[in-house]
Amino acid sequence: MQIHFSLYKHGLIVLLASLLACGTDTQQESPPDQESPILDTTASSPKGLVEDLDGNLSSSRGLEGIARVTGFKFEERFPLLYEMLKENTDDLTIVNAYARKVLMREGINNEEDIINLLDVRQEQIIPLLGPYLEQIDGEKWYQSFESIEAELNQLGLMQITAEGMYAGLGKADIFTDLLRTEASNGLRQFVSFGSYESLSRGGEYPYANMEPYFEMLRIGEKLMTDKKARIFYQKVKEEFQRALRATTDIHILEENGQKSILVGGIHTDLYPFMSETESHAKFVKEYPNSRFAPVVQRILANTSTISAKPETIYLIVTEWAESLNEAEDKVFEYLNAQKDVPHYLQVRRGNGSDQYAITYRFFEDETKANTALKKCRDSGIQADLLFVSVKGEQLYQIGI
Repeated sequence: MQIHFSLYKHGLIVLLASLLACGTDTQQESPPDQESPILDTTASSPKGLVEDLDGNLSSSRGLEGIARVTGFKFEERFPLLYEMLKENTDDLTIVNAYARKVLMREGINNEEDIINLLDVRQEQIIPLLGPYLEQIDGEKWYQSFESIEAELNQLGLMQITAEGMYAGLGKADIFTDLLRTEASNGLRQFVSFGSYESLSRGGEYPYANMEPYFEMLRIGEKLMTDKKARIFYQKVKEEFQRALRATTDIHILEENGQKSILVGGIHTDLYPFMSETESHAKFVKEYPNSRFAPVVQRILANTSTISAKPETIYLIVTEWAESLNEAEDKVFEYLNAQKDVPHYLQVRRGNGSDQYAITYRFFEDETKANTALKKCRDSGIQADLLFVSVKGEQLYQIGI
């Protein structure tokens, strides 16, 4: 992970060097209760994106103080990307048009234009470039990592790595100078969220470094509670809730006298689910103003616990959900209401149906389970004790 961060910072130096200081014109924020329009769907074709670019060449107004790259040849500024794309002229046309928008600021006249381009980055550019990077020979990719990263960083992109290998393409900082002086706070936070979201997906153990998740929570909370930033919260809501699950849906694995923190479900494999108790305690200490800090503190004080090979488990179930989406929504409702109900576990019910048990805690030890059940009820949360058998990670209801 340290290597990854150093490479990322190296790439940002290239990005900052390529962008000049901006002017001081102030842009009007988008109305908070309106969804930001997305670029016309014709932009999903090379023709559509180029037409959108060229159609704005003569309409640049506002942001006049923002310095732009006056011109460049794609094959000279992005030689590695050009080498990847040159045999596919359609893809090259799309990426070239996007690069011109980012570097020359053509058609970037207000905040809405920036949001539209960020959508293009997410919906077109990342899915387009990802497969090209995946196809690079491993040794060649490793040797040229920093050079590729430098080119991608100029376009607001970054490589996600795991175990020293390419693992995906993510979002990096973009329009740094422009956002600093011209954009609304909501847009700045939204772009920053995207960078942390990408960082959260890297590393050999994705939960070993929880800092990106904590930053996603910090920023997501601001977007969630700021009416002016509502359109941005809707864009990050799914990833925000993923960060919250990684922070709260934890349990202790007891094995050979050792205790480890694992993220999610009833996993018993250290890889890739292991985290560190200190990391989650750090959230409580360093983010005390978060609405979720008290929840995490209570979870750490009374954490679900199982052994490496559990045969039966007691679940403290508050309610049931029919689908995964419904289960995730119910858990989020509890956590957002500052109630420490962090788990959802799929259970084969007695009637043969699979449902999700919204679970306060789970233990193998019946005494611990009954103690937790009382604590749950005393906190005002209705719950029942469910006894299940374990086969792999599948749970089967035995009794109540």
